[in-house]
Amino acid sequence: MTTTQLTSGAPPAAPDLVTPAPQPAIRGRSRAGASRLRALDGLRLLAALVVGSAGAVLGFSDNMWAQLLAMAAGITIMLRARLFDYTAQVACLTIAGILTIVLLILGIA
Repeated sequence: MTTTQLTSGAPPAAPDLVTPAPQPAIRGRSRAGASRLRALDGLRLLAALVVGSAGAVLGFSDNMWAQLLAMAAGITIMLRARLFDYTAQVACLTIAGILTIVLLILGIA
């Protein structure tokens, strides 16, 4: 410290602590994260289609183990749907689980 800083009583300036983060960088990262999240909707839709089609094939099978596998897949996908935040994601997986259980019941009947 110099003698002028000691006599004036003012602390040294800290410009790095006072300057805010640039807003365009935060907005860009937010948009990129949102676009990645929307891209994952296709993967959830694909998972729902796989479970639904497996439920259709396994539900109409004569094998009891195949029907139990279809029931487990339907229940698992409905339990997995509870973990997502957006309504579209939850609805897609829940409908696939319900469809799997309904196809299983129709296959058994």
